Amino acid sequence: MVPQALSWLFTGLAFALTIGRFYGRARIIYWDDAAHLLGLTLLLAQVSIVSSSASIMHQLGAYNAGAITRKQVSLSFSLDLAGILVSWCCLFSIKAAFLLLYRHIFQVSKAFTRAWLGHCDYCSVRDLLGGDCKLPYGMW
Repeated sequence: MVPQALSWLFTGLAFALTIGRFYGRARIIYWDDAAHLLGLTLLLAQVSIVSSSASIMHQLGAYNAGAITRKQVSLSFSLDLAGILVSWCCLFSIKAAFLLLYRHIFQVSKAFTRAWLGHCDYCSVRDLLGGDCKLPYGMW
């Protein structure tokens, strides 16, 4: 139960920092703020899924033959799959929030905007192909 408590503790910290971010901003919400809020929502969903499936996981780990039903195994599999999907969506929304924040900060330069668009295209293609978003060696 300690990992669940830590998960909720750090989720609460992320929620408090997000509230501070929106409180410090003007009343206008930009695209990076929307992506950040989506990421926080997905984080709350992921921690909720993991917390709700923890008791079933403990039963499956102990493998109490009489205590586990087919329905619980199916539910555990579904929650595990949903947790993985929500986790990846959360990571990609935070990645999008950072990219949009950089675009918002450096939009005064046309050269940076072109470099940003190129980097976003590169990251999108690499993400679709299953790679990471590192720049090629020696590019800069």
